[in-house]
Amino acid sequence: VVSLAVPKYSGKIIDLSIGATTSSTDMSATHNDTYGTYGTYDDMDVASDEETPLGLLMNLLLIMTLSGFLGYFRTVWQAKAGHYMVARMRRKLYAAILSQDASYFDTIHQGDLISRLSSDADLVQGAVTDQALALLRNFIVAFGAIALLFYTSVSLAAISVAILPPIAVCARFVGRRMKERQKRVRELHAEATSLAEQALTCIRTVQQFVMEDFESGQYNDAVNQAHLESIRNKQLRGLFGSVMGLLVNLALLCVLGYGGVLVSQ
Repeated sequence: VVSLAVPKYSGKIIDLSIGATTSSTDMSATHNDTYGTYGTYDDMDVASDEETPLGLLMNLLLIMTLSGFLGYFRTVWQAKAGHYMVARMRRKLYAAILSQDASYFDTIHQGDLISRLSSDADLVQGAVTDQALALLRNFIVAFGAIALLFYTSVSLAAISVAILPPIAVCARFVGRRMKERQKRVRELHAEATSLAEQALTCIRTVQQFVMEDFESGQYNDAVNQAHLESIRNKQLRGLFGSVMGLLVNLALLCVLGYGGVLVSQ
């Protein structure tokens, strides 16, 4: 609301300021003609008194205050919902881990299980709160924009929507690759956590055999591998975002060009 209200009220304030300056200059230059034709200055300024810069500023301040007040409750409720869901998920996950057979723990690293309980739960919290709300907001905005485009011009809307199929195909392909790489990153982090846990659990044995450098080297290698894999995943995401931005800008240029042709005709 604030993002829409600020440019609206700012534009009104600028228009009123420019209009007041222009009208005062014109009225002083043509005092005799305007007075005889339109009446007194008080009659002419009735319309301008309805909206003043001070009144618009007060309205904008009221909107910003209300937005900040409601934003506090939105943040609190969102945090409560996210922490509640993550806490419930962790309890159920931990209970499910404890109910597994003994042979299950022979094939799964303990660091992997700890990573599922800690870092993966935090990722889920971000997905079900911030990212879910952002997805819902973007979907509503996109739906409203497309509906407005079709209401304004079907041909321009068709050009804008024509870019959606290639974006969907690229997003599906890149999404699978990113999912596989992110899974590999989690596995590497779990291996590093497992190595650290084993070394710290048997720290007396490690110190007796003077294996501190060896354990540190193993942990460093595991962390470096996870770091490199994460960088590759970020590079793929950056490339995808750049290509998608280029396609959107090309579609915008096509819409502007075709719209200019329609206006000229």
